[in-house]
Amino acid sequence: MGHSDAIWVTDVLFVVGAAWQTFSNSVVAMVVGRAVVGLGVGVGSLIVPLYISELSPPSHRGRLVIINVLFITFGQLIAYALGIILSPPMLSQEASWRYMLGLEGLPAGLQAIIMIFVPETPRRLQHSQRRAQ
Repeated sequence: MGHSDAIWVTDVLFVVGAAWQTFSNSVVAMVVGRAVVGLGVGVGSLIVPLYISELSPPSHRGRLVIINVLFITFGQLIAYALGIILSPPMLSQEASWRYMLGLEGLPAGLQAIIMIFVPETPRRLQHSQRRAQ
């Protein structure tokens, strides 16, 4: 399994965990959904910077990994803003948290689709004895 495959798996874990939480009806189901999302986030936090550093030229590696961290922080800001927008005065309390948890799967789903088109790292191509196209 290459890095892009591992990123795709983390996206799937994140989407499945988000859906699981959205439709959960008990604390145990919510904890299981959070664990699935946590597994996706943990693996993604390891694999994505590695993928970026292996695919980018040496002169751009540091900048690209830092941009990744900035986008993660920006995503957290967007999540907090959506949490305020979807808070109980706008929606019922039950609908509010379900929408917030369901929306967390959208960026991962979009990334999973995009990952179909990204190249594999040169190290993985060499390991499987293929050439970059």
